[in-house]
Amino acid sequence: MSIEGILFDFDGVILDSMKYHYRAWRHAFAKSGAKIDEHYFYLQEGQGIEGVGMCLLQAAGLNNKNLEKIMAVKKSYFQRIFRVEFYDGFFNLLDYLSARNFKLGIVTGGARERILPFVKRHIDGFFNTIVTVDDVTHPKPHPEPYLKGAEKLNLSPSDCVVIENAPLGIKSGKKAGMTVIAIQTTLSRQYLKEADYCAASFNEIQDLFTSFL
Repeated sequence: MSIEGILFDFDGVILDSMKYHYRAWRHAFAKSGAKIDEHYFYLQEGQGIEGVGMCLLQAAGLNNKNLEKIMAVKKSYFQRIFRVEFYDGFFNLLDYLSARNFKLGIVTGGARERILPFVKRHIDGFFNTIVTVDDVTHPKPHPEPYLKGAEKLNLSPSDCVVIENAPLGIKSGKKAGMTVIAIQTTLSRQYLKEADYCAASFNEIQDLFTSFL
């Protein structure tokens, strides 16, 4: 396998943040008198706040006119409760890949206004490019986000490996023609079957790269 670039999803891969996103959505929907299912929420991850919000609205039986209000409450509450937490082994993997001169990128369904300041503050210097939901016309599971990531790294999609934690992100990477490694941070292996490889931790992912090389 020829590997030159590694494209990381953000929430649920780089950052242990999905529990905070869920709590914020739950709070926002409760304000509208509705409940959301945690497992269903994790299955919708990756398509950006509007896409996730629309899916949750439909599941809750609410009218689309509630979306803007619910999203505003969600964003505000998330900012209040969020705490920075990285997964064990993440920085070891970054050091491992950087030492071997791989090009690294972030491809996320998160918004530019949240992602870019965070990267600059906490993980600046590791990544060669960042693609947010604001940079694409079609979010995950469409291949455009990962294709744009490869393009910005000046690489062929076939030379890129994707690290994802959610089914829609896996679909995006596979449709882009990339090898996909799934990590079991928010969902169990049974929901990640479309990935080429599945790992329980970043230590296992590092072992995978060692076997590739």
